[in-house]
Parts: sequence; structure tokens; C-alpha cells
Amino acid sequence: MYVVASDGVTTQARKLKSTVSLPKAKMLVENLRDTDYLGLEYWLEDDERNEIETETIKHG
Repeated sequence: MYVVASDGVTTQARKLKSTVSLPKAKMLVENLRDTDYLGLEYWLEDDERNEIETETIKHG
């Protein structure tokens, strides 16, 4: 599972440890969104790089 961040031009992904559960990963993404000051969008992807649905909070 990956946490992905994008500013609309540049996208970066970081692989989470295999021990991180889906609920914990979703909480991590929500925390990143809540504390973001750069205006990035965050989401989760599975190992096949398919987006995992989380509550969508748009910044901007």
C-alpha cells in the first residue's frame, strides 16, 4: 500500500510497511490532509497502484 501526495504537477508515493492496516493508513491520510499547509492532495493506492477510496477532502 502507498501514500501518494500531489500538487497537480509533481506526484510522490511512499510505500507503507506491510504491517500497516487499511484503517490505520486511512487515518494517516486524513491526518496528512488535516495538517497540510502546502495545498497537496493525498490518497492511498494498493500495490497494483489502484486508488483506494478514502473520504475526499479537497483543499484550496
